[in-house]
Amino acid sequence: MILRNPYKGEKLDVAGLNEITVLIDRSETALTEIGINKWRIGLEGPPHAHDQKEQMFYVTSGVGSIIIGPEKYQVAPGHLLYIPTGVKHQSLVGSEEPLEYLLFNAFSDSNKEGHSSFADHIDKVKMDRKAQAEGTYRETGNGIPAIQLKKGVCVSNIDSVSPVINKEDTDRCDAVLYNQKANHKSENFQFNDREQSIFVLSGTGQVASEGETRDLQQGDLLFIPAGKTYTFATTKDVLNCLCLNTYLYTKN
Repeated sequence: MILRNPYKGEKLDVAGLNEITVLIDRSETALTEIGINKWRIGLEGPPHAHDQKEQMFYVTSGVGSIIIGPEKYQVAPGHLLYIPTGVKHQSLVGSEEPLEYLLFNAFSDSNKEGHSSFADHIDKVKMDRKAQAEGTYRETGNGIPAIQLKKGVCVSNIDSVSPVINKEDTDRCDAVLYNQKANHKSENFQFNDREQSIFVLSGTGQVASEGETRDLQQGDLLFIPAGKTYTFATTKDVLNCLCLNTYLYTKN
């Protein structure tokens, strides 16, 4: 397992538009990547699409709008968004504070866009993003046919629906809430078909896997590779987590 603090990772500058703090790098996983994406105040971000990954954004601070395809969503802390593969999207930031969200990437295949790391990816695309934000970018290629594109999703209250993002609506990912009551130890968990990225929303606890035990607190990001066995334990606090799953096999 990998446990990371959301503000202590490598920081990547994207042409002065936004800053990504790397939490889980593509070089460490089969099909997953996680970061904290921070957009500067008053920004109209680059409209762009990804043809080899789908994404989820969990807003942690700031307000603004996120456009996914034809839909525009007003967003604030606690909102979760799903961006399908091939769908153009854009972040628009308010004037009071930066917009920040947990950025989850689920890759279409092990090639991972042909880039060896998150830093390598940003180095190769940052000038395209700058041109897209400035409206000077020239589109190339045919992209994904519109008939194959899935719909974006915005969930403003993640406690109101289960699962939060349904795997039936995506290519290979979903989002579920995990809540463990105080003074409790969980059963053994093991999932051979998925990688799990678990973001601690509130509470404290411990996670144990294969002889290693780590403390958990609000804001931590835990990554569990496929096939690993783990358990949660709590004392006085309820542990509330958002679990973002990347499935290793698609339905097709």
